[in-house]
Amino acid sequence: DAHADLSEAERARCDAAHAQYAMLHYQRCCGNGRHRSRQKVCRKARPSSHPDDRTPAWPKLHGAADVPVQCRACARLVDNFDMGLLPRLRERHAQLQRSHRGSHFARTATMGELEEIVETEVERVCRWPRTHHEVELRRACEGLVEEQSDELVAAISGWARDVSYSLSSDATLAEEVRPVLCGEQLGVCSTGDLEALQKQDEDERQKLSAASAAGYSKDAPLESQVPNPHQSGVLIKVVAEDFHQRVVADGENSDYLIYFYFPGRWNETDDTHAMMRPKYMKLAELLDAPASNGSLLIGWMDCVFNQIPHPHGIHVHADTIAIYSAGRANKVRPNYLLDLRHGEIEMYELFDFVLQASQLIETKRHVDARRAEIGEERIRRGLNFLSFEESLAIDESHLVALNLTRFKDEL
Repeated sequence: DAHADLSEAERARCDAAHAQYAMLHYQRCCGNGRHRSRQKVCRKARPSSHPDDRTPAWPKLHGAADVPVQCRACARLVDNFDMGLLPRLRERHAQLQRSHRGSHFARTATMGELEEIVETEVERVCRWPRTHHEVELRRACEGLVEEQSDELVAAISGWARDVSYSLSSDATLAEEVRPVLCGEQLGVCSTGDLEALQKQDEDERQKLSAASAAGYSKDAPLESQVPNPHQSGVLIKVVAEDFHQRVVADGENSDYLIYFYFPGRWNETDDTHAMMRPKYMKLAELLDAPASNGSLLIGWMDCVFNQIPHPHGIHVHADTIAIYSAGRANKVRPNYLLDLRHGEIEMYELFDFVLQASQLIETKRHVDARRAEIGEERIRRGLNFLSFEESLAIDESHLVALNLTRFKDEL
């Protein structure tokens, strides 16, 4: 019986003609063959298969189709300066000013360290949201960095020597740097391309201005499931309404690992989420975040029914795993796992990501200790996972840390 794990009350709510409960709990009501007994309700409740409709996150920022992808990649690479390069330069500049008060040593030290900072940031410049989430754009950006790394470092270093590091990634940065870097230095953008991108940016700024009000204005509420404030387990269900409170405010001093997921089309079981859901649940059981004494928190969000609050969801349109590392400034610059490979990513790679992307030494020690206790061989080859259908029947609040002693005995 496909309904064997549903209570009579749940069946009644699933059968309601208005389909509101079925919309909020689509897989529970309509997944695993249950749509056959309530076809009209499930047709009304099913999520759209169109990528732009499957998430309420807004605005949908897509690249200008008439601008070559290499030019768009270069322009967005420049936009990414404000996420990594400029904060690093500002921080080091302030340190040297405090230490040497504008002396000759401060100037020469800045010159000496500048290229090292630029080289480091160029290596990861494609990983920020503006380029990360659009696969074609990310690949073009990575290709640009790989093929013209020396030219990029030289051009950016020369530009950085002459600025006060107060520029933002708004119009000023685009107008000053894009023509020089993308047009003159690298030759990937024409004047017409840069003008088209500037028009696109103006449109995006208007959209972003409207999006920034969502959740803060009565007239622009966030689309959200009902939050559950009483959660303390290994895997927390985050919703739009409590995202900022959990991840940014309460999680300010924690490394927050979160999986933004986009459940597939009607009764589909071969999309990325179908592969990742059991794996992420197992990861949460293995890492046992509550045992980290608050340094690590693990959550996930259903992005079909929750609008990722601005600015965190601007470019997230597909299954994404990120760490919002500890520190208020880091919460606007999450570290993204580069490629889930449609859910085929291995467990040891997830461990590696958490270890490398976390900020706190306490988190790193906790993950290292759990990994050592489980054993590398077991992580790579000794884990059993639920099927997708089995994982749908489990509420995340019922998950508990894996008993490693029993786990080893069973193996």
